[in-house]
Amino acid sequence: MKKLIYLIVILYSKIAFCQKNNIINYHIETIRAKELFVNNKMRKCSFAFKKSIKEYNYFTIEDLIIYAKANLHLGNNKKAIKIICTAFENGLNIYEFKKYFGDSMYYGFFRKNEFEKLLSKYESLNKKYYSRLNYKMLLEIRRMECIDNYSRSLESGNFCKPEFNYIVVRQTDSINEIDLKKFIEKYGFPTFKDIGIYGIQSIFLIAMHTTTYNDKGYLLQYFDSLFYEQLKIGNFLPTQYASFRDRHNVMVLGKQQIYGAFFERGGYSSNIANIELVDIERRNIGLPPIFIEAKIYKINKLPINYKHDFNNLIK
Repeated sequence: MKKLIYLIVILYSKIAFCQKNNIINYHIETIRAKELFVNNKMRKCSFAFKKSIKEYNYFTIEDLIIYAKANLHLGNNKKAIKIICTAFENGLNIYEFKKYFGDSMYYGFFRKNEFEKLLSKYESLNKKYYSRLNYKMLLEIRRMECIDNYSRSLESGNFCKPEFNYIVVRQTDSINEIDLKKFIEKYGFPTFKDIGIYGIQSIFLIAMHTTTYNDKGYLLQYFDSLFYEQLKIGNFLPTQYASFRDRHNVMVLGKQQIYGAFFERGGYSSNIANIELVDIERRNIGLPPIFIEAKIYKINKLPINYKHDFNNLIK
């Protein structure tokens, strides 16, 4: 389930770089496109995505996947292939492509050799994506992530006594806290154009782990304010912001979730502060309602007492 959370977060990743005003509005507008998709209104879904992407000059990998799927349903294979190629150029990897288009349903939508031809284009398009990245910045971020991962591998692997593992993780997070803040002071907050979708994901994970053990009050406020401002201009994602807040509430502050973005085993948690308003809270930062997200990603476990009213949500 943890892999599913991270996959969803990654797939939401922002890929266009000229933004219009508050990008949260883009995410809010595409909620309607996703609702149309899960209700099999593919033509309207395709039109809604096209309109929002053109208006904001912005999109996410997740949006392109759904946009392409809608066009495959409509038989617009040429358009779907063009959208998938755009996703390859902006970070969609081959494993995600096969996961979302190689199943028995969507593979069957491709005409003769179309799927195989797409696979043959992947390497050159993916190289184009990586050629645009700032490797100096990316390597600094990846160094922090490697340190973070190594300390936690010791903890999960039981190589040392638990109390020693805890000390190692805390010390690692303290170092990363200082290094991440220095990095941001030095370069400013990087864009997806600078370090790619996985680089931004690394910042999200480092910050999330750092605040788990080393929250001094200001740290949550620092990252919360920073991430929200970056969310508005398109350098951070609704799923990342929601996961950061919800995880910190549960694991550090002992509070309930706001957005239902911190999953439990099997699906969504029921530990949500206001279940009646959860979809409104999600919409305010650009997340789709739980029932739409659950249908798209085939998540069966919904929060207890959760009810949805999409028509009321979009008023």
